[in-house]
Amino acid sequence: METAIFFLTLPLILFGVLFLSGSLVMRASHQVVDRFYSYGALDAARAKTLEELGLTPPDLFERMLRLRDYKPYALNALVKEDCVRVTREGKLYLVEKNLDDKLKEKES
Repeated sequence: METAIFFLTLPLILFGVLFLSGSLVMRASHQVVDRFYSYGALDAARAKTLEELGLTPPDLFERMLRLRDYKPYALNALVKEDCVRVTREGKLYLVEKNLDDKLKEKES
């Protein structure tokens, strides 16, 4: 009986974890896109570094003391989707035309 309950609740727990992590990455994506807009990094001429955008990954000590930061995952996803491009100098800029409509809207 206990194993049946375990195998019935396991998919629900997995779904909950995946849904939660997906929503946290989406929230972080909005924050990353807002940073590009606020710093004006919307073309290659005005591209910014990770440091200038405030998107540098935390070091080991900071990771141990704080909750997980999903912005690096969101930034990687935006680069893979060609919403963010990297210049030869390693600077980043946002490509608005490739953004999903959900990300163009301001997060409330």
